[in-house]
Amino acid sequence: MPGRVGAVCGGVVFGLVLAVGLTVLSGPAQARSSVFLSFGGPVYPDHPPPYRHFHGYPPPVYGPPVYVVPPPPPVVYVQPTPIPAPPPTVIFTEPAPAPIAATPTGPAYTARNGQLCREYQTTVMVGGLAQPGYGTACRQSDGSWRVVN
Repeated sequence: MPGRVGAVCGGVVFGLVLAVGLTVLSGPAQARSSVFLSFGGPVYPDHPPPYRHFHGYPPPVYGPPVYVVPPPPPVVYVQPTPIPAPPPTVIFTEPAPAPIAATPTGPAYTARNGQLCREYQTTVMVGGLAQPGYGTACRQSDGSWRVVN
C-alpha cells in the first residue's frame, strides 16, 4: 500500500501548490467567487477505499416521443381507357343553288325545244375579282329560270 499513500500525498501537494498559485496570480478576491478543490471524487465514510460506493449511472432523461412517419406513397395518375363510341352519323343534304341576280339584255325568244329563253348579264367573282358574266337562261315548266350556257 505504499504506492497508494505516495499517490495520495503527491495529489495533496499538487493541490496545495495549485491553490497557492491561483491565489497569488489572481490578485485581490472578487465578490461572489469561490474555489472548489476535489481529490479523487466523492468519499463515503461507510465505504472506505478501495470499496467506494457506486450509485450507478444517472437515470435516463426521457423526452417527448419521436414518431417516424414514412413519406406518403407516390401519386401515380393513370389515364382512363377510352370508351369506344360509334362514329357520328353524318347527314349531307345538297344545298339549294344560290339565285343569280341577272339583268336581261335582250328580248325573250322561243328556243328550238319550245322553251322561252333570253340573254342575261351579271357580275361574277373570279379569283376574288369581280368580272362581267354573260349567258342564256331558259324558263322551266315550274316558272323558274335555268342557266343554259
